[in-house]
Parts: sequence; C-alpha cells; structure tokens
Amino acid sequence: MNILYSLIGIGNKRLENVAQNKIFTNTLSFVSDDFDNICSLNDSMVDRFCIEILPKIQDNVRCLIIESMNMERILVASNYPNLTELKIFNFNKEIVSRYFTDDLLFQGTSKQHITYLTLINNDKQDKTQNSYTENVYVRIFNLFENLENLSIVRPSISECPPLSLRGLPSTTFCSSTLTKLYANVHYFQDCLFLLDGRLKQLTTFIVYIDCVNNNSLTVSNSGDIPYLKCFSVTYDYTTYQYETEIVPLLRRMYNLKELRFYISIDDRPKYIDGTQLYNDILIHMPRLHTYERCNASVTLLNDKIKFIRGTHRHGERVPPFHILQVVHEFRQKAVSDIRTPLPRIYDQRRQYGTAAEIPMFQQLRSTGYRKRLEILPPSPKKTNIRTFIIPEVFRLNLSNEPFFIHDSANPDRIIVFASKKSLNYLGTCSVIYSDGTFKTAPRYFKQAYTIHAWSADTGMKSICYSATTKKDVRTYLTLFQSLKDAAAVLGINLAPSSHMIDFESAAAIASKKVFNNVNISFCHFHFAKSIWRNLKNKKACKTDMKNYIADIIALPMVPVHLVRQRFDSISRELRMKNLFFNSFISYVRRTYINSKKFPIHSWNHFNFLGTRPRTNNHVEGSHRQLKNRILSKPNIWLWIMSIQDLDESTIIAIEQEEHQNRQTRPRQRQNIERDEDLLDLKRKFQTHIIDIEELAKEIVNRLYAYS
Repeated sequence: MNILYSLIGIGNKRLENVAQNKIFTNTLSFVSDDFDNICSLNDSMVDRFCIEILPKIQDNVRCLIIESMNMERILVASNYPNLTELKIFNFNKEIVSRYFTDDLLFQGTSKQHITYLTLINNDKQDKTQNSYTENVYVRIFNLFENLENLSIVRPSISECPPLSLRGLPSTTFCSSTLTKLYANVHYFQDCLFLLDGRLKQLTTFIVYIDCVNNNSLTVSNSGDIPYLKCFSVTYDYTTYQYETEIVPLLRRMYNLKELRFYISIDDRPKYIDGTQLYNDILIHMPRLHTYERCNASVTLLNDKIKFIRGTHRHGERVPPFHILQVVHEFRQKAVSDIRTPLPRIYDQRRQYGTAAEIPMFQQLRSTGYRKRLEILPPSPKKTNIRTFIIPEVFRLNLSNEPFFIHDSANPDRIIVFASKKSLNYLGTCSVIYSDGTFKTAPRYFKQAYTIHAWSADTGMKSICYSATTKKDVRTYLTLFQSLKDAAAVLGINLAPSSHMIDFESAAAIASKKVFNNVNISFCHFHFAKSIWRNLKNKKACKTDMKNYIADIIALPMVPVHLVRQRFDSISRELRMKNLFFNSFISYVRRTYINSKKFPIHSWNHFNFLGTRPRTNNHVEGSHRQLKNRILSKPNIWLWIMSIQDLDESTIIAIEQEEHQNRQTRPRQRQNIERDEDLLDLKRKFQTHIIDIEELAKEIVNRLYAYS
C-alpha cells in the first residue's frame, strides 16, 4: 500500500508501472495495526485511493482487506471485476443490516466472484444465538452464493456470537461450493449440525467450541463423513465426554489427512496415553499424515492440581483463533500467489493480527514451500536435468519482460537470467564481481553463480543469475559469452576493465577470453581465508604470531613491486620466532608469491586501495540473503521465483537512483571513513612521507591488529 501511495502520481512512468504491477495490487489492505488495535487508514489516504488509484488498478485487485467504517467508500470506488477475496475487520450486526440486504455495495457479478470471505466479528456474545445466526451469518451466506472459504473470526481472545444452528431448518446454511469453514460454536451439537451433510463439499473444518454439549439437544446424524480431509477442534472448557462424543465423531472422519485437537478431559479414572489414542481414533484414519496433540496430563483432587505427568507441548492456552487464521491464510496464499515471495506474503499476513503472537517466518517457511511445491510444475529429476522445459511464466521477470537469456543442455545444463534494465546498468559499469554457491543452487545443479556490477556513484547491484551443472572453463565461457551476447542484442557493449572472482582459475581463464582486456582481480577475503585455513593445525594462537600472520594477510595492500620484499622480511622474522612455520611459509611462497596460476598482480589491491571493494563479500551476502528466503538446494521453480524478486529489487533501486540522484543503500559512515583513511595512507606513501614498513604497519593496525 505504501508503495502504491508513494509511487503513483509522481510523474515517473516506469515507477508508476512497477507500482501498478500485480505483485503490489493483487492484495490491498486498508487497515493498520496500531498497538494491537485494528483501525482504518487515515481518511485522506483512503480518499486518494478511492478517487485516483483504485480506478487505475481495479482489474488487478483480487483481495480487499477493509475496516467496516470505510467499507462503503472503498467498495463503491470501482467495479473490481476480478475481486475474489474479501476480509472485513470490526464486522458487526449493524453492518449487515445496513449493507448486506441488497445490491447497494455488491453488484451481481461481484457477489458471484467472491469465493473467500473473512469476517472479524466485533460483536459481543448474544444470548439470542439462533436469531443472530439467522439474521447475520445466514444472510451473508446466502448473499455470496459461490463461497468456497468462509472464516468467522473472533478478534484476539475476545468472544463473538457463535454460529448456532439448533432449532433452525436443516436447509439453513447449506452450500454445494463451500470447501473450508472456520467458525466458533457454542455447543458440541452445533458442530454435529454443520457435519450433517448440508455442506457436501466441505474438506477443511476448523472449529472452536465454547461448551462441550447440551444434553437437551439431540442430533440424529451418525453417518460417515468421507468428504472431510482436515479437521481442527479446540475446546475452551473441560469436557467429560471423550468416549461418548469425541471418539465417535472422529471415527466417522476416516479420510482425514490432517487432525488437530486441543482438548482438556476431566473426570477420568485412567490416563489417556498414546496407545489408547491410537486404538480409539488414529487406527481408523489410514490416510492421516499430520496429527497434533499434547501427551501431558494433569491429575486433580478437589479441583487442585495433584501432580502433572509428562511435558506439555504448548503454553497455558491454545493459540487464539485469529492466530490460527493468519497461519492458514499464509499457507493458502503461498499456493494461490506463487509469484509473490513467501517472506512478503508473511509480512502481509502478519500485520492483520497481534504481531507478538504470530509464529516467526522460520517456523512457517518449510510448510509454505511444501504447499507451493504441490501446485508448481513437476520438479526436474536427476535423469532429466538436461532436458526439462522452463515454462513461460518463469522466463519473464515480475514486470513481464524477458528475463531468461540462455539455456544450453549439451554437454551440460547452463541456464542464465538477466533483465534488460539490469543489462543496461551493467553496460555502464567497468567493474564486475562474481561468485558461486552450492547451498542455494537448484537441486541437481552444481552451483548458482551470480554476477554483480559496481559503480562509484550507485554502488553494487546484482545483475545476472545462473545455475550450472559444472564449474569448468567450458561452463564459464558459455555463461560469460551468453551474457555478452544478450547485451549485444540490446545494443550494449560489455567491456569491463576489472573482474573480481574468488581464486577460481576456470572462471578467470574464461573471463579473459570473453571480455577483451579485462584485468582479473582475486578476492582479498578468500586470500585471507586460505592463509588461516592453512594455519588451522599450525597452533598460531599466540598474539605475537598472529601479528606476523596479519602482516602476510595485508600483503595484497602494499605496492606490487614491494610484495616479494615485504614477504621475505616477514618470513625471516617468523622463522626466527618459530621454525614450526617453515611449511606455512613455503605454502604461501609456492601458492602466491612465485605462482604462475595466481601471479602477484592478480591478487594485489594497492592501485584501488580505498576506492572500491576489495572482496566478494557483498556477493556472498546476497547468497546468504537468498538462503534466508528459500531452503538449501531448492526446487528449480522456487529458485527462479526468488531471483525474479531480486531482479525486481535491482530494477526498482536503479529507477529510484536515476530519479532521485542518490543511492538507495548509502554506505555506512564508518566504512567511508576507513576508506578515506586508507587513501590518506596511500598518498603519504606515494609522496614519501612514510616508507613501506610504516605503510604496512599502519594497514595492519587499522584492519588486522591483534593486541
């Protein structure tokens, strides 16, 4: 909502097009969570949306989240031909009598299209429960004839009038389309009424029961309930009717795949253990794969706790209904909107409840991705990794522009993605950085390889994303050439002057062949990492030894022609301290000082000291960011959706920087001051104010000091 409000009408057509993209306009929330109180957006903001913004995006809107006070203004502002989901906060009986009696707000087509309805009921308990059900719930149910998902939610832990069908005709609250129902009822018998066959397509039923039973009510239905696949029941009070009510009901649900029940059972001479639960209930559910319960028990004597057996798997109370609702909505949205990254869906859902109680994203991530995988194209297998086809939806970025630039299967699979806007930015940069990772590579691919471009004015941007099944010279030649060719088609000449990589000789060889006159620069961080890795078993733990090691790690920051001299000096002093380091000194001399594979000038950074990044850490940082969004070794489709989101972030950042003439992610002041300090040291050395020993000492003191 903030993106829409900020970017539409500012005079930038590109940003306005981005803001109107379906990813931002599918779901619109006109409510805010202010200290756990749900309230509408301010009037001026709602007015601008109704007058200026909603008419432009009405075709994209599929879900509206509104507060009852502003419901009329928002619903009459546009036609919303594709609106399928409606969520109303602070809903009450008065709203129904005012707006749900005719077609004042809901046109005929609109009513027919709405399949997902959520009502956060703000009314208090009503003693005339049947009357409330008939005048409120049934009226709404009849208004929206094609409902598939109905949620009647009580806000936080407060109560709202329950759904009560006792005494009403069996034709009341009937539906041939409803598949999911979330509601609270007063008596256990109300739950039985809802399962008497009037909801023939119901597959998911989540219910809160205020009281266990009413002995004056008789429900005759006892037949099987084969259509139900998911059942969750929570009792707010203690029940005494385990054998007579609970067990018979659950046995009727023999096709259940998911079962969750939170029940406090009292007045029993014997503890109900896992064996009894299995024999009573679970053995009758052969398709069950998700089952949640608490194994602990409490023994009471005269209404006081005598002792507790086992460990409880939950807090003192069951999570409020609205929390379960948010979790379910997250899972549903993960399936219905596969183009939106799960972290963004989580953020959208989280703001609709009490944030402190909502499970962390890490707790929901696996379930969300598992649900999403169920509706995505079949995941490629190891046997068809060279031949699987990438569908059209994954060949475009989130702006529906070409994104998939290369695919080669012989002899090995290489897929490459980059958008036009990113390639344009790459063409303006003379310095590129690249790095590969195994952890977030799609399943059965060897690595995910990312290319970033750096500019002194706008910083670092991720440009190109690829997945490869090998890491040899042929692979990198294909990758870099495909990037160069895609840019050439757009009239962009890719001619970077410097390419930083992480001591991977295959990538270095390929880069020099594809990009004429490019200088290869190896990452300083990986240089330091290899030094410490070789020292792992050398017992270099004393402070004086670490200072010498720091001198070696700082070698890439002294002038090229003095590196060998500086290394010889450090080596002599290190040998004098400890002959045990002879093999380590030989390793550094062989691998870096006298190496033809990694000559000194390729890992030396003195010439651009303090002017640009000396490491690939930011590229690895983007890999870590991606890993936080998706699981390790993700499904190929999840990986593509994640890089689509990263590409969109890059495009938006470029557009903002061009329009506002400033960086979207300015550097931290401490890093700027550090580079200014290094530049000052460099100038002092070049003007002979300090010598090589003083330069090296000052660099170590600033960056690698051990004291």
